[in-house]
Amino acid sequence: MTRLVVRADANSSIGFGHVMRCLALTNGSENYTIHWYSTDAIAPTLKMESIHPIAFHRIENEEAFQQQLNSEDVLIIDGYAFTPTDYEAIHSTGAFTVVIDDLADKSICADLLINPTPNFLADSYQTNVNTVFLTGINYALLRKPFLALAQKETLHKKAESVLICFGGSDSLNHTAMALELAVQDSFSEIHVVVGAGYRFLTSLAHFSDPRIQLHQNLDADQMAKYMEQCEWGIYPCSGILLEGLAAQQRIIGGITADNQAFVYAAHKSLGTIIDANDFSVEALRNALEKRSSLEHTKRWIDGRSIERIHQMIRRLTESKHYVMRTATPEDVELTFTWAKEPDVRRFAFQQHEIKEVEHRNWFLSKIADVNCHYYLMEMDDDTIGSIRFDLNDHNAVISYLLAPRFQGIGLGLIILRKGMDRLLSELPAGSLHQFVGEVMSQNHGSIRIFEQLGFHKEVTERGVRFTKTIH
Repeated sequence: MTRLVVRADANSSIGFGHVMRCLALTNGSENYTIHWYSTDAIAPTLKMESIHPIAFHRIENEEAFQQQLNSEDVLIIDGYAFTPTDYEAIHSTGAFTVVIDDLADKSICADLLINPTPNFLADSYQTNVNTVFLTGINYALLRKPFLALAQKETLHKKAESVLICFGGSDSLNHTAMALELAVQDSFSEIHVVVGAGYRFLTSLAHFSDPRIQLHQNLDADQMAKYMEQCEWGIYPCSGILLEGLAAQQRIIGGITADNQAFVYAAHKSLGTIIDANDFSVEALRNALEKRSSLEHTKRWIDGRSIERIHQMIRRLTESKHYVMRTATPEDVELTFTWAKEPDVRRFAFQQHEIKEVEHRNWFLSKIADVNCHYYLMEMDDDTIGSIRFDLNDHNAVISYLLAPRFQGIGLGLIILRKGMDRLLSELPAGSLHQFVGEVMSQNHGSIRIFEQLGFHKEVTERGVRFTKTIH
């Protein structure tokens, strides 16, 4: 059975958000044995879920940790302390590397990069060429109870009830300040949730309002239960915000730490929150006064995000069974069969009907051209598609197609990813500066593929032009 190795940072200062995100991603991992690691002194049997406790192995020696990884492992990394050198060293072990990141503040070497921040552009990152990106709210990292809430048609909420939670540690004690303002408001019930790292329980002791219910160290099922019944939530722009959106709450959100800036700006722009800015007393009071402005709760999350991520992991890890080979003269008839198919022609810039003799002359000239690298992708006895790179002034212009029976099942991403790898392995280092692709604006499938590979997008008169710089 394949090992799923999870490496997450957590302590009382940064909270347990990284662990929670990784925990969400391990949902649906029945075909893996899961091993948890951290450089932090996390309690060895920290109970993060009602299902089972998590046993963390503490990393004492970075080199020893890397040496026990291999090419059959799937590795999940979530933490802000990793350097570009760390990512490179870990990726060089051959393990399929999944990185969760919402900052884009450093070079990251990964096979798959997940950032659930809405409208975040993948080309903001500096990564290796074949990194696949899953960005946006459709990839929200949510645990099972919250995914279940997102899939419910109707949630029965108590009007004007609120849940206040600032994470597992809340090192600046925003909880007490938010509670102080909440009791002055017209909320019918006030639920306050604090975690294992919260050090300020005495600051809550003087509140005697009968509307207040204090909860400590809730597991996911319990947290989902209270989110389901509370109409409102007061949360920082971290993982808990996505949980609140899954529970279809109306949310007052803001920043409690610098690393939330991108997430906060994105949700503010999207309109998922009432803006509490930095959660100062004045900012939160203003947000509470604007509650009536959020008239309707939109269903932002559909509950299928983890399923989508696991589908991509399976697709990418299984792609090692696909082989790229150089096109030969014997491929002329097969490639003509593909090229004349209506489903292929409708997205070609040249729309005229192709004659066999025309294709033969063109194909043989291409495979003879030293500035053209032409490959076919195969698995077992099937030839799945072709990809061609025309070299011009340190650029590689991309053209690819799939055999009709292999279209629509995600193989376009694989052929493009493996094709770029193959080309770079054949060219001298530094000789290629940029990949270039041009797509008709109606070709939504190809547009999505280039976006998932982090290409920069530019709309032109002909369609959409994509470029990717090679670092």
